[in-house]
Amino acid sequence: RLSLVGSEMCIRDRYQRRVRGSCHSMRLFSLVILIISFAFAVIFTTTPPKDVNGTLHRCFEVDKLGTYCEEDLYPKKNPCFFLQARNFTVCPPYLAIMGLPKSGTSALRYFLSHHPKFKMPPVKENCVRYEDSAEYFLISFPTDLAKDEITVDVCMERTNPIIELYSKQIYIFRNKPDWLWSAFNYWCYPDFDLVGCTEKKSNEWVINQLHNRSPERFHAMIEDFMNKKKEGQLDQFKPVKIRDMLIHDQWSYSQIAKHCQQKGKDMCLILSAHDLYESPKKVVDKVLKFLDLPPIDLSESLFKVSVNTQKKKGEAHVGQHDEGMGKGIRPMLNLTSEWLNQIFKDDCNQFCQLTGIHLQCCT
Repeated sequence: RLSLVGSEMCIRDRYQRRVRGSCHSMRLFSLVILIISFAFAVIFTTTPPKDVNGTLHRCFEVDKLGTYCEEDLYPKKNPCFFLQARNFTVCPPYLAIMGLPKSGTSALRYFLSHHPKFKMPPVKENCVRYEDSAEYFLISFPTDLAKDEITVDVCMERTNPIIELYSKQIYIFRNKPDWLWSAFNYWCYPDFDLVGCTEKKSNEWVINQLHNRSPERFHAMIEDFMNKKKEGQLDQFKPVKIRDMLIHDQWSYSQIAKHCQQKGKDMCLILSAHDLYESPKKVVDKVLKFLDLPPIDLSESLFKVSVNTQKKKGEAHVGQHDEGMGKGIRPMLNLTSEWLNQIFKDDCNQFCQLTGIHLQCCT
C-alpha cells in the first residue's frame, strides 16, 4: 500500500503491529525543451535509499500514532523522527541494554551515564509492555541531541519492535545458577512468602527480618521444583515467578546468542556479568568501541562501586564494589548448585559454544 506523506512516497509493510517502510523523495526531472517539463521518477526499494547529497529519508506508519518521517538530521548518530499527527520529534534509543534482573544492567547504565555522549531517560526500566505504551516509550527519550550524542534504553523486555528495528543491542549474561540465587534473595513472592510482599514496586523486595532466605530453604525449593517436574505437576509449584525463570524460553541464553549472531557484530554485543564486575573499565571500553565512540578517561574511582545490590536495592543506590555479584549474601549449597547446573546444562553449553564466553554452568 502507498501513502503520500508531504513530498515523499512511502512503501508500507506490516511488521509486529508497526508498519515499516522506506521512502524516497519524489524528484521532478525537468528536461526543458521548448519550456515543457516532463518526466519524474519514483524508485521504491526495500531498504532506505539515499539521494545524491547523502540525506536519508524514511517514513514509518505506526499503529495509533500516525506517520513518522525521518528528519534531515544526518550526520547525527542517533536517528530522530517527526511525528506529523502529534507535531513533535522523537529519537528512538540508539542503544538498548538488556539482561535478566541481577545481571549487571544497572551497573553498566551507571558507568555509561558518566560518559558525555550518552543521554539517558530518567527511568531505567523504560519498556514497551503494552500496545498503547509505545508513544510513552518514544517520548521519554531526549531529542536535544548533539551530532554524536546517543540515547540509551535499559529493559529486560525482548519483544520491543522499536528496539528490534532501530537500536544496537547489548545483552549481559550471568552464570544462571548464581543469577537465580541472587533473584531469590532480592525479591519476595506473594505466593511463596505470603506476608509483607505485594506486586507493587515499593514493597516487592525481600525484608531480611521477615522473609527466610537461607540456602537451605532455597535448596528445598529447587528440590520441590525437580520433584513436581518429574511428576508433571509444575502448575502446583510456587513461587510461579521462579518456576517461569527455570523454564521460560524467552530468556534462553542460547537462543539469544543465535539472535545476536543473526543481527551481526555491528548491531549486537554479548557481555559477561562476571567480566563487568571484575574489569568494568575494560568492558566499558569494549562498549564504546562497539558504538564507534572514542574512549574517554573516566575516573578509576567510578568503577569501584556496585549498583542495585542486595544491601542497597534500587538502581539509584550505589554501594561498595565488594557488595556486588551476590557478595552480600550467603552462598547456596554446593548440591543446589549442582542441581541447577544440570537444569541449565544444555542451554548454557550451547551459549558458551556460540559465544566463546565461559559460564560456570557450562560443563
